[in-house]
Amino acid sequence: MDFRLASRSLASLVALCASLTVSTVFAAKCPNVQFVLDRSGSMSASVPGAGAGATRWTVAKVAINKVIDKWDGQFPIGISIFPPIGGSGCGSQLVTPPDYNTKAKIKMAIDANGPSGGTPSGSAMRDAQMIKEMRDPDRKQFVVLITDGGPGCSGEPDSCNGTVGQIRNAAMASPAIETFVVGFGGGLSASEQQCMTQMANAGGRPAMTPEKYFKADNDVELNAALSSILEIITGGGDVGMGSVCDDTCYSNGCPTPGDLCVKGVCKANPCTGVSCGAKNSYCASDGSSPGICISACTKACPKGTRCNMGTCAPDPCPYFCGAGLVCDAGQKRCIPDPLCQGLPPEKQCKGTSRCRGGECVDDPCRWTRCPTGTRCVAWEGSCEFIPTDSPPDEEMKDDTFESSDRLAGCSTVPGGASAVSLSAGALLFGALLATRRRRRSH
Repeated sequence: MDFRLASRSLASLVALCASLTVSTVFAAKCPNVQFVLDRSGSMSASVPGAGAGATRWTVAKVAINKVIDKWDGQFPIGISIFPPIGGSGCGSQLVTPPDYNTKAKIKMAIDANGPSGGTPSGSAMRDAQMIKEMRDPDRKQFVVLITDGGPGCSGEPDSCNGTVGQIRNAAMASPAIETFVVGFGGGLSASEQQCMTQMANAGGRPAMTPEKYFKADNDVELNAALSSILEIITGGGDVGMGSVCDDTCYSNGCPTPGDLCVKGVCKANPCTGVSCGAKNSYCASDGSSPGICISACTKACPKGTRCNMGTCAPDPCPYFCGAGLVCDAGQKRCIPDPLCQGLPPEKQCKGTSRCRGGECVDDPCRWTRCPTGTRCVAWEGSCEFIPTDSPPDEEMKDDTFESSDRLAGCSTVPGGASAVSLSAGALLFGALLATRRRRRSH
């Protein structure tokens, strides 16, 4: 290997490791989504085609349950019901503000109540603006208003103009609270349709249809409307796509020094207090399982095998296939993992986790400390021998996976030798220098 080329390569490696150490990108916080659900007396009307005894209220309950079954725990979800639960006044009742894991509270509230009273939409929107969580300046705020008719109760703000004004006030607030308006049940009069259109335009999130509100005359259309709204929120850059939205410890860190962020949850490092006294042994764990001491591969494995947790095991691929990849035995190369392709937003991996076998996993090299002269195999955690010679060119031609997966990447954990650490890099540099000197002496 040319000495100058080796020097430049090592310098590039050191720079890369340094840049990875200091250039962590934090995702935006997830938005708050507050459902504001109409339970007025007219919600007891039947819904044609939805089955025997199906009413607007029962159909709406099923639709809301489907939403929270899918999205609970993915971002903060809350719900308000109007008129108030157990009464028929002109106001609303807050069941829960936007939060994680609110599924049980929401289901209990909507299962325990039925239609009654008028349609105080303006009061409900006024109350939604007053929810403390909807004032968080670090998050985007959304209301999904589901109602089966025009506003109406005893006076303002429960007129059409009053409700439109409350929705507009929310959209102009700081932070802005944008509202999706769903008109459910069919049978709206011309004036009600016009009012719903005005409400939708005031909310800042109109549907791309002539009426501007999300029109849902039956159960199928209601499910489709809510699906479209959540797709806008999750797929439009406001929530989903993995790293765009993250409230976990990947972005916020762990309050206890030394803890690990594993699958988005802070956990004590399983290797803390584990002493591996044997030479070239180290503590290994996936972050959740107890730490165990295993031996590193201190010699290059024979062709057709690779280091797998201290043992040279047969493997058709010359390198361990990293995150999002799987070994194709026939091609003897890493290919995209089909179980990780086209995942919906709610399955996208957050923070530094990546998909393997259809699940989000963490790279154990973030916390693995390999013995001197070995490097951590990214996304597996094996400590393998660092070769002093470059592999043959034909072995490096597999461009279907990133070099960080092939070379194991750089650790951003102090003391962790995931990949070619600086100390291991120095050893490599010294070996290259010694080779150069030997060549000069001959």
